[in-house]
Amino acid sequence: MANILVATGTVEGHMYPALQIVEELINRGHKIIWWAGELYKDKIEKIGGKFYPIPEYWDNKDIPYYEFRPEIAELKGIKQIKFYIETEFLGYCEHSIEFMEDIKDEFEIDLILVDAITWPEYFKAVQLGVPCVNMQVIPLLVNSKNTAPFGLGLIPGSNVLTKLRDRVLTAITNFLFRDMLKLANQKRALFGLPPFNKEFKFISNAMFSIPDKNLYMTVPSFEYPRTDLPNTIEYIGPVMRAPDPDFIEPDWWSDLHGDKVVILVNQGTMISDISDLILPTIEALKDEDYLIIAVPVNQHIDDLPKKCPHIRLYSFWQYITLCRCLCNECRIWWRTHGSRRRHTHSRCW
Repeated sequence: MANILVATGTVEGHMYPALQIVEELINRGHKIIWWAGELYKDKIEKIGGKFYPIPEYWDNKDIPYYEFRPEIAELKGIKQIKFYIETEFLGYCEHSIEFMEDIKDEFEIDLILVDAITWPEYFKAVQLGVPCVNMQVIPLLVNSKNTAPFGLGLIPGSNVLTKLRDRVLTAITNFLFRDMLKLANQKRALFGLPPFNKEFKFISNAMFSIPDKNLYMTVPSFEYPRTDLPNTIEYIGPVMRAPDPDFIEPDWWSDLHGDKVVILVNQGTMISDISDLILPTIEALKDEDYLIIAVPVNQHIDDLPKKCPHIRLYSFWQYITLCRCLCNECRIWWRTHGSRRRHTHSRCW
């Protein structure tokens, strides 16, 4: 059986799929050491893993991210993305090296299991010469000759002009993020590794070239076709949690049995400020005859349903239960990045 190092961040949406995968590995007899946030210590130990805490500076525990890193709330666009890369994705390389020194005598690593943002462990896998597998829970952040850069919301070009647009935008993105690629090469040097091959013009393309497998938790139809995706990407579909046996239906549950189109708006779990996505979506759809379910909403906004009677609010903690109950009980087939069903009047934006 293998000794597997698991390294994940502190984001709920990254942790829960990983817990499902790692529990199965433990059931098959593999030994697990898991480097993660303090908030997940009990969950990791419950399934049989050995927990090691990440440094305090990177562990926001249950503090909302904008409160934990107030400086990022003032940043927008490219500056905010670069902050994530510098601080969260690559910022703790030195601590990763120290952590590996601490465990080397008790744990000889055979495999490193990472998520999309724990980049120091990608470098560590190369340094140790062991396989690296990425549990990809977010859309691919790689640039492609077949698409516009990620995040612009542009459909891939279909004619000469729009294809040229995509190429130009990709070149601009590569140029604007060249300092991040330089930073990654500096961090690689800490592990005794050479710079990335010059064929890589964008940092995410370089990083996703490292894992031996990128297990992408969705299906191909959620991605635009690309001829230049790494051959290490494997679509594995959704990693589903069992329904919560203690689930209690909210008082608005019967509304789901009506004829209205149901729109599920998913904010995500890292940036939980609902003014970023949920409130603008509600504002945009306030005059439409839809039933809108917004998750995760943990902030105190009890007056919102009164102002917008077609809004229903839900927390992250029972999000999967909500979706599965929508499918099973109401025959509303749902779509998110982590799943795909066919059919009807449920939409996820």
